[in-house]
Amino acid sequence: MDSADTVNSTTRSLNINDYFAIAYRHKWYFLVPFALVVAIGVGLALGLPAVYRSEATILIERQEIPQDVVETTVTGFIQERIEGLTKRILTMDTLWDLAEKYDLYPGERTPDNKLEISRKVRENISVDMQDIKASDSDSMRQVWATYAFIVAFEYPEPDIAQKVTQDVADLFLKQNQEVRTEKAVEVVNFLESESERLNKEISTLEAKLAEFKQSEQDQLPELMTMNLKLYEKTESDIDTTSDRIRQLEDQVNALQAEMALTDPHQAVYDEQGHKIQSASERLSMLTADYIRLSSTYSQEHPDVKKVRREIQALGGQSPDKAGLVELVDQLTTLRNQYSVARQKYGDTHPDVLKLRSAIAAVEKGLRSASGAVGSGSGPASAPDNPQYVSLQTQLRAAQRSLASERSKLVHLEQKQKDYESRLFKTPVVERDYKNLTRDYDNAKARYSELRGKLLEARLAQQLESSAKGERFEIVQPAYYPVLPERPNRIGIALLAVFFGFVAGLGGLAYAEYNDHTVRGVRDIQGVIQAPPLAVIPVIDKKGKGPGGSPAQDSGGRSRAA
Repeated sequence: MDSADTVNSTTRSLNINDYFAIAYRHKWYFLVPFALVVAIGVGLALGLPAVYRSEATILIERQEIPQDVVETTVTGFIQERIEGLTKRILTMDTLWDLAEKYDLYPGERTPDNKLEISRKVRENISVDMQDIKASDSDSMRQVWATYAFIVAFEYPEPDIAQKVTQDVADLFLKQNQEVRTEKAVEVVNFLESESERLNKEISTLEAKLAEFKQSEQDQLPELMTMNLKLYEKTESDIDTTSDRIRQLEDQVNALQAEMALTDPHQAVYDEQGHKIQSASERLSMLTADYIRLSSTYSQEHPDVKKVRREIQALGGQSPDKAGLVELVDQLTTLRNQYSVARQKYGDTHPDVLKLRSAIAAVEKGLRSASGAVGSGSGPASAPDNPQYVSLQTQLRAAQRSLASERSKLVHLEQKQKDYESRLFKTPVVERDYKNLTRDYDNAKARYSELRGKLLEARLAQQLESSAKGERFEIVQPAYYPVLPERPNRIGIALLAVFFGFVAGLGGLAYAEYNDHTVRGVRDIQGVIQAPPLAVIPVIDKKGKGPGGSPAQDSGGRSRAA
């Protein structure tokens, strides 16, 4: 193995003198990289263009009037609103206007690259929030709250950086006021439109409610108690009227019974003291005989013919009795037809049964007519018995009262049915009425609430218009930057010195690693693995001679043999 390789591969412990010796031997490997890196760094620090940064601090002033007095209509977190304002302000048109106004990036700005210039201006504008820890009254804990924000712009020219920063800060103030006023106006307009819509809805509901009340005016829920009282009163009136009718019916029956026992005419007697029958009495008696005989004998029987002729003779004496004669003739005809039909068809034939019913009806009418004639209904048979006339007058008055009470009873029963129908319909009407009333009351409540909110919104609008709400205030205008924000020339220079020193150390390490020269006793021992027999010092002009310490060679090591 080569001795040089043995020396480099042998692990040796170096002291401070060795390091100085290495630095001295390879000083140019350290100085050249160091100087080169430092020169490049310093040149870069001096050659980079300066960029100045101007800042403006905008304070977020809270609402002057307490929230519990006038509540603002602008909601949301302040960070969100600032971010929204940033998006509204830093649009492409606004950024281009700033570039045109202050002649930003003149060498690059052309109408064709408007988007690129706007993007470049936007990159150099920054908005930074300023937060502090504050106590939250709701959650009773510390939270971060934004109390201000900083608007900054960076540009190679300090005066332009200051002007652009101030313009952007002014835009924040102006845009914030416009946005807050606009939102307050939007809330007022919305509440006004909703109020108008609810007003129309209430008018429609009022019309429906009035129409419903008009159509169901008797069955409304508030009239249920009155209808119930009227029903009970009507029921009581019906009972009273029914009792009155029964009394009048008893009175009429009593009067009719008494009249039946009272002769309507005063009795007329002959010279022998026998009562002389009137024509009416005689006609009534003959009619009864005729009905009795015609039901027993045929119409051709002598007794039947005799009675019929006498009836016709008496009937022709007065127009009142003409109807009685017609009934007798009709009964005679029906009797003849019945005899023929009976002989022809038998007793069960429909025609026979029909004639039999007709004969019975005529006989009933004949009896009624005979009774009417016998009672003196016509002028010729007017009653002249004072007792009978008195009874007749009482009977007619009782009958009129009875008819009136019966008519009243019908009317009361109809009213009772009407009240009963009202009471029966009231629950259904009440359900529909409650639905309409509930909708109407809800609409009125919403309208009242909306009007209150509208009043508050108008107060909030006035608050924003008079700049009494939350607002932005520039507490530190954009300042003129004296020193550039970047580059940090001293920092770059110091960094260059550091990297130059590292590069120099790298050069020394590289030079020492590639140096295979054997120097000194320790290198000899490392090569031969044994101590040398003697050490011959190097004597130069600065050496001490035989009695002094061993001299060193030009490499800083003693020569050994």
